[in-house]
This record gives sequence, structure tokens and C-alpha cells, in this order.
Amino acid sequence: MVIIDFSGTELDGSIAEKTLDKIGISTSKSTIPDDPNPPFRPSGLRIGLPAMTTRGVKEEDTRKIIDFIDQAFKNKDNEEVLTSLKNQVKEFCKAFPVPGI
Repeated sequence: MVIIDFSGTELDGSIAEKTLDKIGISTSKSTIPDDPNPPFRPSGLRIGLPAMTTRGVKEEDTRKIIDFIDQAFKNKDNEEVLTSLKNQVKEFCKAFPVPGI
């Protein structure tokens, strides 16, 4: 599991979670130690790596995922870009089906 700390930035865990939900990447807002923000708007974002490795995602594949996340945050208010990213994420995920489904 990875926790991203957005303290001191324009993002917080809640905004980040909602932005990534729009492109089909599931994460969870999370508090961080000594979080300056309230619990309903925490400074952290939790990304679950076990779910990715279960689907066969390798190190080189994570670079693409990181790019999707970066582009989403940079364009969080641009619905056209977010829609395009959602389509790209959906296509990317076809290469990593959920085992047993």
C-alpha cells in the first residue's frame, strides 16, 4: 500500500479520490500522521498495490498508471481530458483481467 501526502498542495485526499474515480482508478482518501485537515477532507490518498499485482501488473506497467494519475491531477477540472483518460484506463485494464472472473 502507498499513501500519497498532499499537505501543502492544492489537492487533498478527497479531491484526489474523486478525480481518480472519474477515470476509473479506485483509491481511498486517508489521513496521514498529524494531518492538518479534518477527517472528511484528509491530506492523504491510499493506493492499494496488492490489487494491481494480483492482476499481473509489473513494474514497467506502473509507469503508465502513474502517468494516468499525473495527467488526471493536472487536468482535474477538464472533463474532456478526464473522459479521454477514462477511455485509456479502460483499454489499459483489458490487458490485466481480474483472476477468476
